[in-house]
Amino acid sequence: MLTSGVRTAEQDITIAVAWHGGAVELAVTGELDTTTAPLLEEAIAYAVKEDPTALVVNLDAVQFLASAGISVLIEANCRLPELLRVVTVSEIVLRPLTITGLDRVLPLYPTTCAALAT
Repeated sequence: MLTSGVRTAEQDITIAVAWHGGAVELAVTGELDTTTAPLLEEAIAYAVKEDPTALVVNLDAVQFLASAGISVLIEANCRLPELLRVVTVSEIVLRPLTITGLDRVLPLYPTTCAALAT
């Protein structure tokens, strides 16, 4: 694993970028809301420019998931269905995804290893 960068916004979010071979992982920590969702969107756009074999968005350390964060995931899934993999076992993330039915649409994995194995 090679870590290549970290993004923060007023201490509400951190996005750590790590490369696993040709796959990139964006590990999000903090709150994913209207203020911070654009940072995840930027991180995804930046990572995709490097032509990864997979884009793993790890949300296990997200403490709050608002509709703006969900929208970023939906957009990424629409644009990058063959690349996107979402990692989480967090009830904070899974609950809104389940309520909206997105748990059946988004490619969800329990661990980064599981996401990378596909």
